[in-house]
Amino acid sequence: MELEHKNSPGTYFKKYPGISIENGPRQGFQYFDSTGAEYGYRYVTSTVTNDSSIPVQLNIFFTKENHYAHSTDYPGTRVFLLPRKLTPWRQQFDRTMSSELKRFLDTGLQAPVFLNKIVSPNERCVITFGVLTEVSYKEPFLLELITKESLSGQMSSTGDSLISLGLVFDNKVFIPCGQITFPLNKVKVHNR
Repeated sequence: MELEHKNSPGTYFKKYPGISIENGPRQGFQYFDSTGAEYGYRYVTSTVTNDSSIPVQLNIFFTKENHYAHSTDYPGTRVFLLPRKLTPWRQQFDRTMSSELKRFLDTGLQAPVFLNKIVSPNERCVITFGVLTEVSYKEPFLLELITKESLSGQMSSTGDSLISLGLVFDNKVFIPCGQITFPLNKVKVHNR
């Protein structure tokens, strides 16, 4: 795996066998729910690129147990995937919270959001992860989508190769959030 700091501050690019992940800078706003409780809303937009010569299956989801960051480092923190309609097509900087995002935070967090997508060779998939932290608690500074290398290379029940994905807070807490599936014995990695 290689790690490269991009020109934009806070943006990181990691290359793994068959995929690349670019994590944009952490952004966010203060958020007040319908009861007036205050939260820090932070998010990171990540771009996953299929560098192989075959289509791969990308699954992103948080189990009910992983919807909250079960860590003594980050109590009062909830993680979630933003719906596709609230995810930009590329990395961007937001200056204000949209009314659609406010509505989602007010009412949409009750139903889990997941992504199940075939990513073609050289195709990019942009994903946005959100984090809500009660203001009385410390919120994570660094948010990154990474592979869990110790779990990479697993085999599915169909014999396909799996790469586990997770959201990492400050290089301390790994929260499982999905996987990439490569059909077995068909992976050819493009050299960039």
